[in-house]
Amino acid sequence: MGAFYTKALDAYEKQDYSQYFKTLKQGASKKDWDCVGLMGVSCIEQVGGFKKDNELGLFMLESAVNAYHIPSIHVLGIYYYKGLHEVPRDRKKGLSLIRRSALMGYSPAQYELNGVYCASLKFKRAGAWAIVAMQFGNEKAKQFCEGAAPFKQSTVDLANTIIKCIKDCVSQELTTQEALKIITYYENHEF
Repeated sequence: MGAFYTKALDAYEKQDYSQYFKTLKQGASKKDWDCVGLMGVSCIEQVGGFKKDNELGLFMLESAVNAYHIPSIHVLGIYYYKGLHEVPRDRKKGLSLIRRSALMGYSPAQYELNGVYCASLKFKRAGAWAIVAMQFGNEKAKQFCEGAAPFKQSTVDLANTIIKCIKDCVSQELTTQEALKIITYYENHEF
């Protein structure tokens, strides 16, 4: 997280929305993708003194997504998947974005997939993604896994396959474009 983003969060906590807006704008102008993504969220959710503007908010988030900003990929996926804050519901697009951020190693997205697959009664996938999220340090996933009945071996095997995919992209020191090609390939697989 950059200095602008941290300063913006401090201003938000102090309810200094003028400073929050100003700092996010400064960070966004310098392509601080944390700031760009947060500005998008602030426009869509109408927080921090921002006026409701889904068009601008989606544009900001899409810009951050195009720069491979993983938290923005996840958030935009949730907005589309769930149709939150008057963002048009598009489950296919939303799930694709959530899966992409999960496959990029983002544990909140990995745990989100646990919930998505539980809701659609795909328990093997749900359990596998909970295991993956736990392995990537997600505390909610850890609590879920500790409270769940023991997983079947096929679920554990699926989780290990997903973890291997993610770690392969990281350990090979691939460029973002190269990793995205692999991730896109795995997005089309059934996990």
